[in-house]
Amino acid sequence: MATYNLSPIGNEFEQFFGAAGANFPPNLPLNGGFLNTFQAGTSTPIATFANNLGSIQNSTTMQLGPDGRFAGAIWLLSGQAYKFQLTDSTGFQIWIVDNVSGINDSSQITNAEWIASGAVPTYSSATTFTTPGNTTGTFQPGRRVKATVTAGTVYGTVFTSTFGVSTTIVLTMDTGQALDNGLNQALVGLLGESNPSVPQILPYNTVFFRAHRSSNQTTGTTAIFDVIDSQTGGTNYSNSTGIFTAPFTGWYHFDCALAVSNTGGAGIIAGSSITANSVRVAGYTVTIAAGVVGGWGISTTCPLTAGQTVLCGNDSGFTASYILVSGASLGDTSFCGYLVARTA
Repeated sequence: MATYNLSPIGNEFEQFFGAAGANFPPNLPLNGGFLNTFQAGTSTPIATFANNLGSIQNSTTMQLGPDGRFAGAIWLLSGQAYKFQLTDSTGFQIWIVDNVSGINDSSQITNAEWIASGAVPTYSSATTFTTPGNTTGTFQPGRRVKATVTAGTVYGTVFTSTFGVSTTIVLTMDTGQALDNGLNQALVGLLGESNPSVPQILPYNTVFFRAHRSSNQTTGTTAIFDVIDSQTGGTNYSNSTGIFTAPFTGWYHFDCALAVSNTGGAGIIAGSSITANSVRVAGYTVTIAAGVVGGWGISTTCPLTAGQTVLCGNDSGFTASYILVSGASLGDTSFCGYLVARTA
């Protein structure tokens, strides 16, 4: 059952005054001004309540009387954070206060690793939900989410957070867990992903992948390692395209091991490279005689901005006489990478 707590702002005992630039100066009550309420962190209007039962809603634009007071009570839904804005009668903003909770609202006390997001989630799919307004500042990529659904409590990590008319949040769910249409609450981890208060080498920032080639590749310029041996920190490496997409801004290290067979009748010059955001950052060129399998490795450490991509490629392209070998005596054909340190 929903509960309600008295607002610390705007009740009958509080008087508001004008300000420089408003239609009433600082020493006069704000006659006809408005106290506007929004969902915390957004510009989405949300109503408060006139009693502690929540049976009567106040307007989201509560008008002040001649004495600069709101003639009524303001109660807030427990577990919901609000943003209050004070304006004069023309809409001139005097002040704004965000993340306001009701007096003694225990659900908003930060005494655990999960905190209320202040957003109302709407189920979209097993990995996706939406919220009103722009909540990308709360649901940051990489931040942990604890959701309440029909099946109980499930956990995931924000993969993408995009604002349009509303905010669409895509999660990488923990193994065996999924959202369902009973979704009614989304808490976020106490630590945000933007400028956290702890060193950035902690495990919750770990990003790693390793993949290998399961069969010979004879076409294309990108080496596609189609079997993922291990991956943590999200689905950042695609085994269908061979491309790794950086989830965070920082420094990354990559290792690529290749075994190439020259099945033609003449020697070939084999060249390969690691490309970061379409720029060659490491490479190797070798001559392979006819009928010979050549093997080599490439390593590099490079800076990436979140969203930039990395792949291991063949400078000339694989062909029927120039084959990327899935398994050879010279070693695995594999690609791996990991986050060394975040810088943003």
